[in-house]
Amino acid sequence: MAIEALSAIGVKNLSIDLGLPTLAPAVTKDCTLSPVQARDLRTALNRKDIAGVVSLSEGLGQQATKALSAMLGAVGQASPALEKLNAIDLPAEAAAQRAHLTQVVAGILAANPDIQLTIDPVENRGFEYHTGVTYAVFARGAKSELGRGGHYDVGLNESREGATGLTLFMDTVMQALPEAQLPNSVFLPWGTDAAVARKLRNEGWRTVAALDNNTDGDAKDQARRLNCTHLLEGDSVRQLN
Repeated sequence: MAIEALSAIGVKNLSIDLGLPTLAPAVTKDCTLSPVQARDLRTALNRKDIAGVVSLSEGLGQQATKALSAMLGAVGQASPALEKLNAIDLPAEAAAQRAHLTQVVAGILAANPDIQLTIDPVENRGFEYHTGVTYAVFARGAKSELGRGGHYDVGLNESREGATGLTLFMDTVMQALPEAQLPNSVFLPWGTDAAVARKLRNEGWRTVAALDNNTDGDAKDQARRLNCTHLLEGDSVRQLN
């Protein structure tokens, strides 16, 4: 929906970065990490710091250390990143999440085969609230992401259910839009018949009418001050220099 909406208003060169912030916790679920070590691990993963991950191997254990280190290399374009991710030996819960991510990638590419799709399976910053696949939307030329969202749970205890949402950041969306091309505008001098103005608008003109009979300068001067490209003179539309 986001891609369709952004494309419809003219945003070009869109890309989506998919994340899975619950994957690393599923890998480390049975590890013995102190709160400080868990924080250090999160920092190392966000920084793509393999050495930082390895330094915690005593608490992580050999299998988790190897899996997390390999996951740091499974970042980038969707197809090669998934290939690397699928080659990692993961616990059952983490493997199920990986399988779901694979289905999401297939679904996105089926609906948008030309979309640029990347994966970062260890990114967590800004997605702490989410409980499944997350996504950030980018466009070439925009200084930051156009939007972000993902899967999260709502409700309490047994009544919890899954939901999915995305927030678009309109300031950034406006940066990504091409420069607006306004239609030619014609200045209508005071007293122009409403039917004439309506006819011009039906023809595709943007009409700017004089609001009073104040002749502060001639009609051409008024038209230029109002950024009009044309002037109605009698029954004819004349282009302004």
